[in-house]
Amino acid sequence: MTDHKFSVFKFEDIEVREREFLLVKGDKALPVEPKAFRVLLFLLQNPRRLVTKDEILSAVWDDCAVSDNSLTRSIATLRRLLGDDSRKPRFIATVPTVGYRFLCDVVAVERDVNGFIFR
Repeated sequence: MTDHKFSVFKFEDIEVREREFLLVKGDKALPVEPKAFRVLLFLLQNPRRLVTKDEILSAVWDDCAVSDNSLTRSIATLRRLLGDDSRKPRFIATVPTVGYRFLCDVVAVERDVNGFIFR
């Protein structure tokens, strides 16, 4: 039996802990609704790559019928939490009508359920 590994993503002063569904900015834990958190995880797993709206919707909403508005709301929530500005993005850039790109370098560390680190 293999243990599931969970990632911890770091960029600037932000840490995203997959297993705990936790976003930490500086030393403050910020609550994030689950769908927005999953959108952020998907972007962090694909840094600097243009990911289409369809890719994100399929990965996060698991082929449920949802509109682009659900994704747009999640991105707006993430920008608010991260302190990002859609007009001058530091973290999430919009490629109109196509998708989104996570702009920062991301460091990812994998941990197992016991907290052991894998690189």
